[in-house]
Amino acid sequence: MLQSTGAYSEMSTNDIEAAREFYGSTLGLTVAVIFIYSKPDHTPAAYTALHSPVADIDAAVDELTAAGVVFQRYEGAFQDDKGIARG
Repeated sequence: MLQSTGAYSEMSTNDIEAAREFYGSTLGLTVAVIFIYSKPDHTPAAYTALHSPVADIDAAVDELTAAGVVFQRYEGAFQDDKGIARG
C-alpha cells in the first residue's frame, strides 16, 4: 500500500509484534523502512505522524480507512470529512 511512497517515521512501542503487524500487514510497509524500537516503559504519544507522499491523497485515505486505519479529527484543524487537512 505505502511501500514505494517514501514513507518514514520513528516510534517506540512496548509490543514489537503488534507494531510489526500494524505497520507491516495493515499499512503494507516493510518494517525495516520505519524505525520501531522496544521501550519497556513505553507510553503512547499524544499524537503520531507517518509521513508518506502519495499521488492521490483521497484514494490513499480511502484505502487506509478500508484497511481499518482511523484518522483523528482535531478541533480547529480545518479537516474535511475524511480527516484531511488541506492547503
